[in-house]
Amino acid sequence: MFICLKLYIYFLILEKSVTICTKKKKPLTCETPGSSIAVTDAFWGRLSADICPSDDGDPVTNCGSAQGTLDLVKEMCEGASSCELEARADKLQKGKHCRGVQKYLLVGYTCVPRAKEVLLCDSERTLLSCPSDWLIKINSAFWGRQSTDVCPTERGNRICNGASETVSKLRSKCNENPYCAVSATFKDLQNGGENCPRVNKYLIVNYGCKPSLGVARRGHLGHIPMSLLRHLYRSYIPRPGKKSWIPRPLKQMQKKKNTIIKKFKTD
Repeated sequence: MFICLKLYIYFLILEKSVTICTKKKKPLTCETPGSSIAVTDAFWGRLSADICPSDDGDPVTNCGSAQGTLDLVKEMCEGASSCELEARADKLQKGKHCRGVQKYLLVGYTCVPRAKEVLLCDSERTLLSCPSDWLIKINSAFWGRQSTDVCPTERGNRICNGASETVSKLRSKCNENPYCAVSATFKDLQNGGENCPRVNKYLIVNYGCKPSLGVARRGHLGHIPMSLLRHLYRSYIPRPGKKSWIPRPLKQMQKKKNTIIKKFKTD
């Protein structure tokens, strides 16, 4: 069991790269179940005569990467389990860039856990977390009541529109952090007064994990914290009528993380 878990983690965090010559196609793939592509770097230009040698012997090797290539590649592949990239100017650059030069595309990427969705009933708490060297990105959030069947209570028999500021507040608090404590209360999710004050609401948060800038610079990911190991053993999403999971203090989690790391090294 533990050996299988180690292999799962290894293949999940392994840094990958592809080289695509002009007019050629290649796929980016994440074969580990429950993972998706996170692009760490992209280059579209020519700085070497040895990579994708020019058909016409073009000696130009001072064509730096086109501006916007990284964003374009992310739009095509980020969050998917697989995608196919084609090295074409109309797909990888905006405007003119090194006209007449036979360029090549270099893409660095890793596989991260797929986006998670957490449901919290009114007043419940949880901890959003990402593996080491990955940072939280809040995709969407709803704080209100769209259904009387979700988190049913005596004060949950009315519909309440979602608060418009909830997404921005959670992004301000959680984005670019590896951990983020979230509470389903209007004080944490709204500015000022509470919408529908006599209605028990619920919070739905959809978030993903993206690599930090250090991942691309170092070319590898860091240690695996307890948060990922816990996720591999079981996927926990709070459900209506069940007690919310309240995480242990981060210091205790760090101690367990160090214990696991030592076990990895000795096995």
